[in-house]
Amino acid sequence: MAIMIPAYPIPSENDAASLEPEMFDILRRNLSDDYYVFHSIQLSEDEDGYIEESEIDFVILHKEKGFLCLEAKNGRPHVVGREWRYGNGAKMAHGGPYKQAKRERHKLQENIQRLRRAEFSENLFCKYCFGVWLYGYQRAELDAMESVEIQKNLTLTHDDVEIIEERISSIYDLERTTYAPLDDATFEWLLKKMAPQYQGEFISLPQLRRTQCDYKL
Repeated sequence: MAIMIPAYPIPSENDAASLEPEMFDILRRNLSDDYYVFHSIQLSEDEDGYIEESEIDFVILHKEKGFLCLEAKNGRPHVVGREWRYGNGAKMAHGGPYKQAKRERHKLQENIQRLRRAEFSENLFCKYCFGVWLYGYQRAELDAMESVEIQKNLTLTHDDVEIIEERISSIYDLERTTYAPLDDATFEWLLKKMAPQYQGEFISLPQLRRTQCDYKL
């Protein structure tokens, strides 16, 4: 099973019907313990003197593969023309899930590199990938969709549950640049930056909430 951080999913502040806890459990059960999965990572970015905050639904970290930022969407989001909309027809912010995941991947990379340079005067070289989980769709439905806004090779679907590690590995493999596996010291440094409460073992309490695991980067 994957190592989940925190050990229990963080409740959504804005969507009581969110299926992220279910998706959290799928990742926990179906990924090997080589994977560390961070739920609801908060990012901060200084944009022209203004602090812009955003969230990544899931950040997956693997010692040999690197990072994967995963934007999770339940329900039935769809494309009208070139515009993403929610199942109820409302326009989706951020240009849709793929652009959002790509942007958050970039923010994560920039923040980690900034922290690394501040402490060691060097960059950290590994893969920084992104993907989208359209949990409300089956793979056959995704394959039938015709839109340049849908990147099928970066997408997980509802019926990928049993082969989700294979699907995630295939997303990592799309990044052709190869890097050496992270060494133990660098990996430990990353874990502590991603989750400051890490002290050799992760806190595993069911009452964990955002205020108790506020791991902003």
